[in-house]
Amino acid sequence: MHPELKGWLVYLGIDSPELERLKEPLGCRAFYRIISEIEKHLLVLDASGCAEVVPKMIGMNLRMKDAKVATPLMRAFEMHKGFLLMEDVGEISLQDRLYTRGYDTDLIKGVDLLCKMQKAPTDGLKRWSKVDLMASLDGVIEYYLRGIVRIMVGCGDTGVCLDAFELIADELMCQPQGAFVHGCLTPWKIKLHGKEVVLLGFSEAQIGGYVYDFATLCQTLPMYDAKVYERIQSYFCEKQSIGADKEQFKRWFDFSNMHYTLKEIAGYAEKLRKDRQDEHLASSLEASIKRFLSIASHYEELEAFCAYLADPKSTSGSYCQVH
Repeated sequence: MHPELKGWLVYLGIDSPELERLKEPLGCRAFYRIISEIEKHLLVLDASGCAEVVPKMIGMNLRMKDAKVATPLMRAFEMHKGFLLMEDVGEISLQDRLYTRGYDTDLIKGVDLLCKMQKAPTDGLKRWSKVDLMASLDGVIEYYLRGIVRIMVGCGDTGVCLDAFELIADELMCQPQGAFVHGCLTPWKIKLHGKEVVLLGFSEAQIGGYVYDFATLCQTLPMYDAKVYERIQSYFCEKQSIGADKEQFKRWFDFSNMHYTLKEIAGYAEKLRKDRQDEHLASSLEASIKRFLSIASHYEELEAFCAYLADPKSTSGSYCQVH
């Protein structure tokens, strides 16, 4: 915590604030819930290690306002130090509701929010490129294969990985383009706050494919209820005027999820390298690998990469154990 953070809150009129750090790790950023009898339902962001994210978050918030997408209300900010005071929208996420009430009821709310978000202003945002989409998967090699599995990744193995990354990137570029892409739109990123459906975590948005965020939002739906998936997919395609047939859309859906899941694998592996005793991270990493392999197993062109990812030590063409 930055030593001046509490003093800044006192300056804003919050006397003797007690701060409770939220559990979710966010790199150089940390969110704290403010425990106060006077000011309730507030969070403060300490981004002092990457203060540039604060103006970016404010700018993205304005884009969401223009698209009529509900986001946490920003109350005050200190750009130079990287502080941001905002509304606390609570702990109830769309994912919680999906577990308790079923997919068909509440997922429509998430899809409606997605459709509005995709039409947010995109002026000045970075546009997807094949090179960047492939580069975003480099962490699978660096953090997972080299860092966690602890093998030397030879040229042949790198080629297997890059061939798969290129195939996935090509499929993402084939989607209808031009949408405001959140990039991490899971049901956990949507909070249900009273009657409002509130969007979180959109500060790294880009311009890209329309199917990507729909895929991550509905990631597990086809496995649980294929009929509901078909209804939700038809609803989304009609609202966004996406004319692909079911087979083509499912391919875009699967390849979007494979891209996102590989990024998850890289992210979990990077964190696990720093704390190898974290059982939750290890379990999450294992679950992401299984989910990727489950999706990719339906695509023959990814067979070599699946075999490598499933058992990199025994299938590697040239590796040696790191000591």
